[in-house]
Amino acid sequence: MNTNALSAAAALLAAAVSLTTSSLALAAGPQQDEVDLLDGSTLHGKVTQQVPGSYVVVETDDGHVESVPWSQVKRVRASTPPASTPAPAPAPAPATPATATAAGPSTATVALPPAPPPAAELAAPPPDRDVELHFELGARLGYSFASGDYASGLPLGSPSGDALVPGISGGIPLTFDLGMRIGKYVYVGGFASYGFLSTICPQANPGYTIHCDGHDVRGGIDAQIHIVPRGKVDPWVGFGFGHEWLTTSLTVSDGSGSPATDKQTFDGWNFADVMVGLDFRMARGLGFGPYLELTSGSFGSDSESVSGGGSSQSASSDFSSTSSHQWFTLGVRGTFEAL
Repeated sequence: MNTNALSAAAALLAAAVSLTTSSLALAAGPQQDEVDLLDGSTLHGKVTQQVPGSYVVVETDDGHVESVPWSQVKRVRASTPPASTPAPAPAPAPATPATATAAGPSTATVALPPAPPPAAELAAPPPDRDVELHFELGARLGYSFASGDYASGLPLGSPSGDALVPGISGGIPLTFDLGMRIGKYVYVGGFASYGFLSTICPQANPGYTIHCDGHDVRGGIDAQIHIVPRGKVDPWVGFGFGHEWLTTSLTVSDGSGSPATDKQTFDGWNFADVMVGLDFRMARGLGFGPYLELTSGSFGSDSESVSGGGSSQSASSDFSSTSSHQWFTLGVRGTFEAL
């Protein structure tokens, strides 16, 4: 086979390889790239140009083209390298140092220092991590509406002079969250809540006055799923489980200066805690937004103490027949994620 035939065959083979590669690239279809910024937000679209150490150009999903300085970029997730990305300069081979010849009466050879590595290599982004773990703190404040029963036949919202308990119309819970964000999308942690209750006192007998108040303490674990983590608006849903202690206090006085106080603590489990909310990204790692929460539980026991006239007594009992109660909470939540 002569030289011309070999050249023609090589050219034909190269054209076939190029055509096959182009067909595969077209069949793969466009894929979405992601650019995480240092302020906590993420740009979605197609990375059209990337110059590490200088800038990255992204064509976003809505058709806008944004050029982001490299100093604001945390990491780039590109499905394929951008066509316009300049190839990194090859590292200098560990060869004999470059020399220069000095002219003069006697010729001398002087060794030159090795060239520094390219700027692109010095400014290369850190490697992407498959799993991210970040601590997250949160605080919630809202108003809760009460429904259901203390126990079977004893409504939570109605006062009872016989049982010496006030009615509960609602409360203002303050809740603190502490946990960990796993892979951006999932949060797992614990919570503790203290609620100031709005009470309704039983009707006092003539000549007597009644004062009542109450508080509610809850604690447990919960998990959240975030739909658009690190986005400007992040919808989320949560599920939890915990324990609850609701305490009421009822003081009866006849004006003689010797009041009697009945204090009761209802103890039980919250077996369902469902939450939905929106986080608006305010700054790097900071979020704030509204949330709704529905908690359902059941009290299984009651501890009671009565004091007055210089004496006191206490007793506790388990309920033979239980009933459920609910809290429906509307509030706001703030979070800080240690990125």
